[in-house]
Amino acid sequence: MHTEKLQPKPRHFAKFRHNDIKKYLNENSLNQAGYEIEIENHEMFDDLNPANLDDYLYAFDKEDWKKKTFFSKDSNRIRYYEGYNEDGVWDTLSEVQKGQLGDLLEEDGIDNEGNIKYKIKQQNDIDYITINAYKNKLITKLKKYDSGGIIILSDLECTDSAIAAYSRLSPVDHYALIVFADAIESKSTYAHEIGHMLGLSHLFYHQDEKDNYKNTREIIFGNGEPEKNPDGTNNPKYKQGLKDQIEKAKSEKFGYYDMTVFYSFKNSLIKYINNFISSYKQKLRVLNYTETVKINIEKNIKESEDALIALKSIEDYSYILYNLKCNFLKNDYITNLTQNKDYCLKILNQTENSILFYKQKSTNNIMDYSKIKLFYNHNQIQIMRNDFKNYSQEKV
Repeated sequence: MHTEKLQPKPRHFAKFRHNDIKKYLNENSLNQAGYEIEIENHEMFDDLNPANLDDYLYAFDKEDWKKKTFFSKDSNRIRYYEGYNEDGVWDTLSEVQKGQLGDLLEEDGIDNEGNIKYKIKQQNDIDYITINAYKNKLITKLKKYDSGGIIILSDLECTDSAIAAYSRLSPVDHYALIVFADAIESKSTYAHEIGHMLGLSHLFYHQDEKDNYKNTREIIFGNGEPEKNPDGTNNPKYKQGLKDQIEKAKSEKFGYYDMTVFYSFKNSLIKYINNFISSYKQKLRVLNYTETVKINIEKNIKESEDALIALKSIEDYSYILYNLKCNFLKNDYITNLTQNKDYCLKILNQTENSILFYKQKSTNNIMDYSKIKLFYNHNQIQIMRNDFKNYSQEKV
């Protein structure tokens, strides 16, 4: 018997078109909030020849990003998917997953079975990185992206295999969704994550979220443990909160502070470092320091100048964690601590730890991971966002 070999179905981005994701979003998801999605060159996803695709949509350059360590590589990781095998039969297929977006891994020895072990070296905010690369690519095509929402489709998986897609609740106007390879055809994933894009939280809690609430409060207010034991020795359980750090810094007579690991906006950081360099170069000219103090100040100025050079290669202007040797003047140090405290307070405002939150799968809200979904229109969504914001602020 002769059987004609079937052509394999297109994978990855083509799934977005073949599963009518655009139609689903406009008729069953985004329309609930009064939005409509428009996708440029939507039909191109049917083309199996990469040479025929408009490359401005492909801001991700695998070789370039590998050099910049934006994604990890693990030749031992196997990815499974469904498709037609060599005999034209629908089957479960496998391939080596060449890269995973998200975290940068580094080798960490060999396990008991002889396989390479890995540990997390750093985390990449891959949505911010992709959006910036996308905007830069558009400029080369005399196009621009400056408003609305953006859906980023990836042909790689997330480093964390439990994550199929994600968006951000903070900032509320981030309006970006990244969907990894194994979820591109999942309609419910888009519906759920777009809820996050619109500023809605789950309305239920996990243990991780409760722990995050507790840890964030300790960062701001401390953990309530005494700084000293009854015998006068230091209490190892004591955690100083940001409020205490700020008050302590105000009372100290230090001229500047050594910084290594801290959160900041890039623009603020550049300002702090320049303030230190300018101030202490001037002091070196007019004040009579001892030779030892002078050498130490010159060393710190050189470290701060090197930090400014390193900052030139960082394109992320959001509030991120820096691992950078530099120095802050006292007032800038206090400003940075205050900014960190305010940022943590925003996290508390969004933490699911009030009467507004319910046990997972106990509601029929669109953001709950249950089979029954309740959709809200754009007016109701706006009311929920305002109520949630106002209530959280009152609690904190």
